[in-house]
Amino acid sequence: MLKNKHVIAALIITPILSVLAYFATDAYVSEKPHKAIEGEQYPLVAKSNCRYASGQCTLENGDVEIKLRTQSIANGLRTLDLESNIELSAAKVALSYDNEANEPTNMSNVDGQGQKWSAEFRDGNSETDQIQLVIVARNSIYYAQTGLIFETNESAEFTR
Repeated sequence: MLKNKHVIAALIITPILSVLAYFATDAYVSEKPHKAIEGEQYPLVAKSNCRYASGQCTLENGDVEIKLRTQSIANGLRTLDLESNIELSAAKVALSYDNEANEPTNMSNVDGQGQKWSAEFRDGNSETDQIQLVIVARNSIYYAQTGLIFETNESAEFTR
């Protein structure tokens, strides 16, 4: 069987053609990256650290990266801190407790440069609570929805 020159040629050429076809299909079908258009809406994608109690949730789309953290304060309240790699014009957040939606809250600009924002909310069940975030950056609107499971309880934190 391996004495036939056609079989040997096929064994050499087939893997090369399959790899070339894979990359050609990707180049033909994939979406080409483009700049955000003013006034358009774009979703932010939640990274894997949003799915477990990591203490931080990273949302991104292209060159826009948002980091969310929660921090416990007094009397059953928590703060939601937002840090952005670009300047934001506005930020709003709405939290849903036990599948019950609340009114959106304007986040307050903490650093005066539009990169750090904060809002207060009451403690809930981080297993089921959802957060909806809308930000305005470069006259484009970015939005995301993710769970609050990333929030860590001080009693459940592990030590390094």
